[in-house]
Amino acid sequence: MHAYLTHSYGPERAADLGPLTGKPDDLVRGAEAYFKAGVEVLICSLITKDIGALEMFAERVLPRLYL
Repeated sequence: MHAYLTHSYGPERAADLGPLTGKPDDLVRGAEAYFKAGVEVLICSLITKDIGALEMFAERVLPRLYL
């Protein structure tokens, strides 16, 4: 994600990737922070066409969230 944002938007944008980036544990913590703040619906998308990233998200992130 960092390489994509740096290439697409420049290093300033890539310096602050926000709470929904990183490894599965980071993604879960970021989503939980939004839910604790009152968010009821969180729409996520991937910025890659790599099916492995989607599989990782579905297997290692989604099951850990309270859906």
